[in-house]
Amino acid sequence: MNDDETYLELVLAAEASVRALLLRTEPGTGLLLHQALAELKQLRADEQRTADIGALREHQSEWRRLDLQERHRLILIVLGTGHLTIREITVALNDLREDWTVYLSHVTSTVNRLHARGDLARLPDRADGRLRYRYFHPTTLSGPIADLDRAFHDDRP
Repeated sequence: MNDDETYLELVLAAEASVRALLLRTEPGTGLLLHQALAELKQLRADEQRTADIGALREHQSEWRRLDLQERHRLILIVLGTGHLTIREITVALNDLREDWTVYLSHVTSTVNRLHARGDLARLPDRADGRLRYRYFHPTTLSGPIADLDRAFHDDRP
């Protein structure tokens, strides 16, 4: 058990003790005990918040520890043959592993980088009245379908 866990256990024990004392005091005589209980609750909340922030930073750093090529590879894997928004890509990345948290801002910068270098294409999507893009991995056509595609696009003025 580390010092933080020991401290939190002591705070919880003190809180339980003060609460027990309050139950045994006459009404109106426990003002100092009420104040002590409020202070102990605040200490516990602060300790929990600190622990939560530490865990959150650890989850965030898992994605950030990956090198850029690995992030690119994971985004391409998540996209597969689909057309996804950045938010949908973020959700899919978070579903890949439980030991990390990937934020929209992290994915946005990586997807923009992939789009700028031509690894991703995008199509506008105005489904709910606002513009967003659906990203996908462009594939080159081959065989008879490629001939059909060329014939279709060559007929345009």
